[in-house]
Amino acid sequence: MHGLVVWLLIALGLGAVWDGGILQVLRRGSIQELRKLAGWQFAGTGAATLLVAAWLFLGILGSETGSSSLREVCLIAILFAMVPIYGIAWWAVWKERPSARVWAVAASLASLVGSLWLISHSWRLARWCTWFTAALGIAWLVLFLWPNEDQVTEEAEKPS
Repeated sequence: MHGLVVWLLIALGLGAVWDGGILQVLRRGSIQELRKLAGWQFAGTGAATLLVAAWLFLGILGSETGSSSLREVCLIAILFAMVPIYGIAWWAVWKERPSARVWAVAASLASLVGSLWLISHSWRLARWCTWFTAALGIAWLVLFLWPNEDQVTEEAEKPS
């Protein structure tokens, strides 16, 4: 339980940093800068997801009964499967790869679906954090589904 409290404190600290950064970029930034900021949020989410999955996995290994429910095992497997999605999304966005939009949409959907699952299962611990993550998932979906700036100018220049 103490590990989860530490993780939540880290998440709160990172959330304060991200909020300030987002406001600054929104005031003077472009869509690409916002996407890079979202990429860093994917990196942070991936690291947090890995830590939570490892903590849950070690909890199962360290339990005296040695038994775990299928639900716990599936949750841990899903969390470990989400980590590469966040990592690849971060890398693709940071390096401005052509596949960045696809991976970022996948990471945004993973974040949104994971948050909604936690909210629907009445996970009381840090409920506001899960709502915040769901809102970010929606915002990043809109951001990455939005057309690129160069696509908008090309479409405007094409004769009808």
